[in-house]
Amino acid sequence: MVATVDGELDLATAPSLADGLSPGVTAGNHVVLDVARLTFCGAAGLNLFVTLHHHAELTGGSLRLAGPTAALRRVLVQVGLDDVLLTAPDVTSATTLAGGRRNPASLGASMRAHSRGGPTR
Repeated sequence: MVATVDGELDLATAPSLADGLSPGVTAGNHVVLDVARLTFCGAAGLNLFVTLHHHAELTGGSLRLAGPTAALRRVLVQVGLDDVLLTAPDVTSATTLAGGRRNPASLGASMRAHSRGGPTR
């Protein structure tokens, strides 16, 4: 399953992303989150990534972040999640590293974490 996350991922937007991804993660799928266009990731977003990672592993699947920006990679390192969350430079690499398993019915799923008109940090 590949899903695109863009915009801001924070306390206001993380719950809707979680709701949209939960069915795919709990089914033991190998989930790739394309985060290349994520402009902000707050603590709620990081918590969501960790929660999704744990749920995926418990069901025999995996979670991989594809295309994280330099800023997101820096945050992952600073909070010690670079050793927990799997990353890849792009979606193609992420799906290859996950064993090439792609769920065709879910390709192109898009979860948008949109900005609400101003900084919410």
